[in-house]
Amino acid sequence: MPLNEAAAAARVTGLSPAFHARRREALFARLDAEGLDALLVANGPTIAYFTGFFHITTERPILVAFQRDGRMFAITTALEADHLRASCPFLDDVDVYFDYPEADWRWAARRLVARGLAGKRVGVDLANLIMNDPLGAYDEIRAALGDGVRNALALVQQLRRIKDPEEVALFRTACEYGDWHVGKAFRLLRNGVTEYQVHEAASRATIEKMLAELPKIQDQNGYDRSLIHGRTLFGGSSALPHGPKGTRKLQAPDVVMVTYGVGVWSYLGEVERSGFFGPPTPEQARLFDVMLAAQTAAIDAIRPGVACAEVHAAAASIIERAGLKDAMRHHTGHGKGIESHEPPFFDPGDHTILEPNMVMSVEPGLYLPGHAGYRHSDTVLVTDTGYEVLSRYPRDRASLTLPAA
Repeated sequence: MPLNEAAAAARVTGLSPAFHARRREALFARLDAEGLDALLVANGPTIAYFTGFFHITTERPILVAFQRDGRMFAITTALEADHLRASCPFLDDVDVYFDYPEADWRWAARRLVARGLAGKRVGVDLANLIMNDPLGAYDEIRAALGDGVRNALALVQQLRRIKDPEEVALFRTACEYGDWHVGKAFRLLRNGVTEYQVHEAASRATIEKMLAELPKIQDQNGYDRSLIHGRTLFGGSSALPHGPKGTRKLQAPDVVMVTYGVGVWSYLGEVERSGFFGPPTPEQARLFDVMLAAQTAAIDAIRPGVACAEVHAAAASIIERAGLKDAMRHHTGHGKGIESHEPPFFDPGDHTILEPNMVMSVEPGLYLPGHAGYRHSDTVLVTDTGYEVLSRYPRDRASLTLPAA
């Protein structure tokens, strides 16, 4: 199937087997260029990226080995063996153990020795181990296989950085639902409604819409992803945007932060908006306008050849000139892919050069404890000549000011 047709299909059916095959071919070529004999992956999203096997990463060792000559094998718990085989019919070499801690990383390392990897040049990506110690796993593998073992996380990140047309198609679909979800949340705002009530009602409505319009939906990355990711926050709660949503009741003149991503086949369309319940005070309007100007400056700075640090500087300079440097709590954005947060980062310390088909979030924010937080976030595709904002929900103050009723 031509890539443009595959991309269109991905919008509703998810990543194709051909996508995963293309990414494996790129990986094998990179192993050859780096002089590595194999890559061992226990990072759940990276396993999914190269194979289509999405699973929950727990204490149980699960590992896929990609060898330079194109051969692959897997080590998995019995709990995931049927799931792995169903997801990867091309992977017929699977070593199954019963459970942890009968089989731990020392046991897994011995299995790698039995597979002939001792003394070989082997890269490892263990970055997403949630309930296991990645340093301990690395030490066990290195002790068993020898000094040819090295951390290959950077190699994997580089392979995942430039998005395939199928991935871009999923981001487009995810942003369409993200835009709808944010709009639904704003339409639910009423005097006295709680943060959690808005979150639950908007989430139910969005999931029902996706069920009606897409042939299949599912959350993919276990603990790392749900279909609806985010929160609605009112007033002072919005100054802690990663804090818990709760039972705070909406009243005028609250700042409202609706901060969500909607996942389509594990690709999260990030759409976040700050707005007002009732007309904003002059100070609220000023803070909103500074935030919006900073985000606009950052988006306008995006194009191939620009360093990530320059995009952050474009936003930060606006905020600093407004005398609000102390209200900044984080950098301006991050890469997006099969995980919602990936390198590179719009950060003073990240000098990665932007390239076409990177997908980034742009989300400078202002946070004033006891008052409110102000942040928009948009999902942006780097194009050949500049950028395309994939999320389309209005960003202006007038559109985001609701009558207090």
